[in-house]
Amino acid sequence: MKKLARWALGAALCLSLLVCGALAAEDRVVAVQLDGQALTFTDAAPQVVDQRTFLPFRAVFEAMGAQVDNQGDVVTAVRGDRTLTMTIGSTQATVTEGSLTVPITMDVAPYVDPATWRTYVPVRFAAQAFDCAVGWDQDAYTAVLVDTEKLVDEAMAGRSFTRLQQIMDPDGRYSTGIWDLDADFTLDLASLYAMSGDIQATVQDESKLEMDMGLKMDMSGLLEAMGDDDPPEQQDQATQDILDALATQGVGVSARGDLAQGKLYLNMDLSALGDAAAQAGLAPNTWLELDLDNLMEQIYGMSWEQAMALEVNWDTDYASLLSALAGAVLRPDDAAGGYAAAKATVNECVAAFSDESFTQEGNTYTTSYVLPLGDRASGVIAVRLDMGADGAPERYLLRGTLSTGGKSISDLGMSVSGGRDGKIKADVAVSVDGQSLLDVTLDGAYTPGSTAPQTEPPAGATVVPYTQLLAGADSAA
Repeated sequence: MKKLARWALGAALCLSLLVCGALAAEDRVVAVQLDGQALTFTDAAPQVVDQRTFLPFRAVFEAMGAQVDNQGDVVTAVRGDRTLTMTIGSTQATVTEGSLTVPITMDVAPYVDPATWRTYVPVRFAAQAFDCAVGWDQDAYTAVLVDTEKLVDEAMAGRSFTRLQQIMDPDGRYSTGIWDLDADFTLDLASLYAMSGDIQATVQDESKLEMDMGLKMDMSGLLEAMGDDDPPEQQDQATQDILDALATQGVGVSARGDLAQGKLYLNMDLSALGDAAAQAGLAPNTWLELDLDNLMEQIYGMSWEQAMALEVNWDTDYASLLSALAGAVLRPDDAAGGYAAAKATVNECVAAFSDESFTQEGNTYTTSYVLPLGDRASGVIAVRLDMGADGAPERYLLRGTLSTGGKSISDLGMSVSGGRDGKIKADVAVSVDGQSLLDVTLDGAYTPGSTAPQTEPPAGATVVPYTQLLAGADSAA
């Protein structure tokens, strides 16, 4: 009887501890830390909904130094020249910077808490919209936010980045005026698909384009990988004739357009394919009209104008490049020392690409950055810049490697040269697990042009919107 009583008492004690533990877990309050400092929430605390952390909209953005506004269901936060706009109950949001507005889809929607009538936003999206890295310390039950943009600005202060700018925009002379380009290129995709060809093009002000290409394609490796390994005599003869023609004679592709206006037209010479050209519905004088605005909207959710603005910013704003790289390697998941570690990581990353870190030997400048990946993996980004005798950049090389257990996981190498003599040469090689994934070469030269490019199809040509061709293919299927 006494033994039974002890068992009952022990069971009751264990049960009470479990219940108390469960209640404590349910009542546990989420803490939030920004740049090493705990945020205080006076009238609305952070909430966890479906294992997602939500923060009071006004409190968190004001802590980030943003001005906030709430008009009906629309909430906005403005910091510097960046504006975040969200709608209650919708996963669609926009980020506007200067004249550029980029639509973004969130995986969860902001909501209003009926108990406090406060607006709540997902912590990860809210932070990343203003270039903050986000981490989670489970033991401390704390969301850790680090303002990467602020850290990069602080790390860049007092440093110069002449070499990095020369790599990102080495000359710029071909961005204005009329230039003719004559080049050859090759592409090999994992030994499955190979393409080679030549390019003759006239470019004006980096936007107006007239180009002719001759392309040869070998798809035998791809077909074999897909299981089509029958010998040629057993394949459909028409199919084999097309494959042979693509590999030996190739096809011609012509392009005209004004990229600044989002206009691009393509014409394909498929005469080498025989009846296949007629089956594709492309007459010799038929030009496909590509709506770049529509394509960008479908693929990336932004207009062509927005995409062009992004490209311009990326080419000239090395601060954004450093911020993106620093943010990619941050893992602020320690409430106790996460901010200090993040600050050290950003300082090391920025310093590695400043002029002070480039080592000079003759006309060659080199630097490298070791990625902070922990004990299990290692990664290195190495940069080399070769200057000409006249002090102008001639070539830059970029090498990125990722290894684990002493074995290379991925390797990316890129070499681009283009001196003031007009010659341009580029090589890009990517391997994964020691196997070649991508190999691209380009070898050509720019010469001053005298005739402006034709940006529209020739008179009398049949112009077909690409959507019409796709609709025809779908109906045929």
